[in-house]
Amino acid sequence: MQVDLQGLIFGLLTVAFLSLLPLGVAIFFVVLNRKNHNHFLSEKEFMEQQIENSLLKSRVEIQENTLKTISQEIHDNIGQLLALVKLNLHSAAAKHSDETLNETYMLLGQVISDLRNLNKTFNPDYILRDGLLDAIGREVSILNRTKMFNIKFVREGALDFIKGEREVILFRMIQESLHNVVKHAEAQNIEIKAQINHKTATFSVSDDGKGFNHRYIKSAGMGLANLEERAKLLNAHLEIFSYPGAGTNIIINLENDVKN
Repeated sequence: MQVDLQGLIFGLLTVAFLSLLPLGVAIFFVVLNRKNHNHFLSEKEFMEQQIENSLLKSRVEIQENTLKTISQEIHDNIGQLLALVKLNLHSAAAKHSDETLNETYMLLGQVISDLRNLNKTFNPDYILRDGLLDAIGREVSILNRTKMFNIKFVREGALDFIKGEREVILFRMIQESLHNVVKHAEAQNIEIKAQINHKTATFSVSDDGKGFNHRYIKSAGMGLANLEERAKLLNAHLEIFSYPGAGTNIIINLENDVKN
């Protein structure tokens, strides 16, 4: 009996195809299901990140509104009362020619000046008006007048791609870093650097204080969580280098998102 070889091969291939078809369909649906599942996880992660950013932004806005309210209270009430006290003191010093009164008058003038500068660091409107770099310079001047630290501010380049709310958030990060040094570091020398070009902006705050162990960074109670939260809002890269007895260096790096 003559065998139709081509028919036999075709039949075997047909049987093999029909046998593998359910497996292929099953694989197709497994891959499709996995793809949909990965897409779902990606969407879920994106939504969670959006919610987290919204909560962080709301928290920062509440903090800024609180500081602005304090700033207005200082300007409208405390500042005006001190101005009246200064005026009365000046009148008394002029009448009695008392050296102590004159010295007290001068000291009160310095207090009012410092309070005015402090008011500007609280109010985000002043930061937006004067610009980030000048706001940092004012903060450095306030600390330098205490004679407790030797603070140097080095600035290279002009900041032109960080504006508005992002500028205020970045200033708060610098301010928080400085306050951490003042409260915890027991440092003598502090250096702030701003290195800016059209692609990146890098800010650093370093000190020669006692430092701390990275292992306890989360429980150090030094406002580091605030730095991390604000860094997320800015999409900035935050690095903290610190070792016991070797000081601390905080680096904030931002990239220019605008494509030239």
